[in-house]
Amino acid sequence: METMERTAQSILDIDATQLARLISQKEITSRGAVEIFIAHIKKINPAVNCLVEDRFAEALEEADQADAQIAAGTAQGNYSACRSA
Repeated sequence: METMERTAQSILDIDATQLARLISQKEITSRGAVEIFIAHIKKINPAVNCLVEDRFAEALEEADQADAQIAAGTAQGNYSACRSA
């Protein structure tokens, strides 16, 4: 069984097209992907100081909206679930 860290690393290593496919196939939720990216940003930001302003709460809300659209079958476009944190 994969560990959460390995799963998180595999999500961090794929491109947007692959992530969109995983989300559309319901192998991961939009919220799950956003949570992985937020955790990664929080982990590396002290060392690289790459974050000007976070919008984590908004990104999680948008991910929840995308997941609801996917569940309802109303999501539009290949990248509707891929937004920036």
